[in-house]
Amino acid sequence: MVLFAERGVEQVSTRQIAQRVGISQPSLYAHFATKEALLEEVCTRAFEELSERMRSVLTGPVTVEQMRNLGRVYIDFGLERPDAYRIAFMREHGPPGGAPTGPPLLAGMEAYGLCRNTVVALLAGRVSQSRAEIAAQSQWACMHGLVSLLLSMPEFPWAERDALIGAHLDFICAALEASFA
Repeated sequence: MVLFAERGVEQVSTRQIAQRVGISQPSLYAHFATKEALLEEVCTRAFEELSERMRSVLTGPVTVEQMRNLGRVYIDFGLERPDAYRIAFMREHGPPGGAPTGPPLLAGMEAYGLCRNTVVALLAGRVSQSRAEIAAQSQWACMHGLVSLLLSMPEFPWAERDALIGAHLDFICAALEASFA
């Protein structure tokens, strides 16, 4: 992943990947038929790690605080594992303009499902199912937006990072609480 971060995904060849890990290019092909197959594996593993981290805070009854903790886990994952995050969330997958398919799609949907199910449970009986779905997707998009901006625009004069993240999560939770009304 470091090689992708240094040069960009599209500029890295399978020969360079094999060299970096100390094997021959044919040996790399024994594990991954194409560079895209390797990227799909990295993407799948990133989503699986995110899901594992998210599950660690999903204990007990669903609360707004639990939702906030879930958001913090998501944001921390993106900032602690920027190379994996970029491959999973910030690049086109498969054919040009394509979305993830196969294992990456399933792993990504599992991660999103943890967030979605938490929001839907939080809003159950208070809003319609369609409004709860929109709230879940909006919450996911808000977290992704902050992580993407922090990673892609480090030179921007951001506020102190922890304060910004805390305020962002407070904003998301306040929006969810407003949905209760």
